[in-house]
Amino acid sequence: MLHLNKDISYFVYPTITDMRKGFNGLATIVHTELETDPTNGEAFVFFSKNCSQVKILLWEGDGFSLYYKRLEGGTFQVPACKIDGTGIYIDDLTLGHILHGVNIDNGKFRKRFTGKPKAA
Repeated sequence: MLHLNKDISYFVYPTITDMRKGFNGLATIVHTELETDPTNGEAFVFFSKNCSQVKILLWEGDGFSLYYKRLEGGTFQVPACKIDGTGIYIDDLTLGHILHGVNIDNGKFRKRFTGKPKAA
């Protein structure tokens, strides 16, 4: 279970991310493209092309944690990033709203899947 923390900075990566990437691939993006240390205590938030998947990478002092959520229906609302494509920081409350389907602009719930998931 993911526990959001007000003392952690959540950085939204501004580019579509290949969701096949794991710990090392995402940490490499942070290091090479963002030119920051992935072990600096910030959480890095990545969205898929169709905005139905999100991954959050966090260094927890003794190793990385990776949160992954895939929606069966609907999409995540990706916060608008800066024009220069540098990404933005969001707080824990905003990230919680995004993950639970609350529109961060008007507070209404976004479309979500209801029912039973398809058999794998």
